[in-house]
Amino acid sequence: MYCARPPSLSQSGVSLIEVLVGFLILSTAIAGFASLQFNAARAARGSLQRTDAAILANSIIDAMQANRANASTAGGNQYNTLQQCEVPPWGATLAANDLHAWFDSLHQSLGDSACASITCNSNNFCTVDIFWEGRPALGAPALQKLQLVGAL
Repeated sequence: MYCARPPSLSQSGVSLIEVLVGFLILSTAIAGFASLQFNAARAARGSLQRTDAAILANSIIDAMQANRANASTAGGNQYNTLQQCEVPPWGATLAANDLHAWFDSLHQSLGDSACASITCNSNNFCTVDIFWEGRPALGAPALQKLQLVGAL
């Protein structure tokens, strides 16, 4: 006579509920990692903009030192600009061409919102202020500023 085995009370395999819970945990972890990467990339972009602004500020001071005759207050300082956001046109002087190239680089590196001013005092200490709209790692866009003081 044939005896049938009683059905096993232990379950083998994985149920659909367990698979769905595992998938939910995995997708939450992946979404968190993606958010972390996005914020890190945004922070790196802000750091790059600050580095570009510092390099650009140093470059205009270097250009002014190379053209000291027209950059000093005794020479009428052709580099002094109030806060300016537009790229000035090419000019007939080295100072005008330096400012055109510099403002063009400023807009290419920091965006169209970039503005700058250059002021020199009677002791030939020049202050370069650069403003642009940057986006910090967390939060809304904010006005960023870099100030560099250099001697001619």
